[in-house]
Amino acid sequence: MAITDDSAILAFVMDSHFEKQLDTIREHVLKMASHTEAALHQAMQALIQRDSDLASHVKQSDEIIDQFEVKIDDLVVQQLTKAPLATDLRLVTAAIKISHNLERIGDEATQIAAA
Repeated sequence: MAITDDSAILAFVMDSHFEKQLDTIREHVLKMASHTEAALHQAMQALIQRDSDLASHVKQSDEIIDQFEVKIDDLVVQQLTKAPLATDLRLVTAAIKISHNLERIGDEATQIAAA
């Protein structure tokens, strides 16, 4: 009976750890989206106002957005090695796609600011 109890405890701990990592991925994607939204808004302001300081800030923001993409990719790869369920697999693959698109938007914001 102890083996079954130990197995159940181990499964619970592993599930809990897995859920925490999924939450971390969600948090990183949301933070990345927030940075990207701010960068795009600032890029438009820099363009309209011809503000070179703000344009420089947008470029710095793009570096942060790029770092978020790398971090999210790393977290997703770690999750994929744990053989997630289908619903979890959809979340982690969506995170990769979303982070890639947000990174592209960040790049475009830099181009807008530089114009």
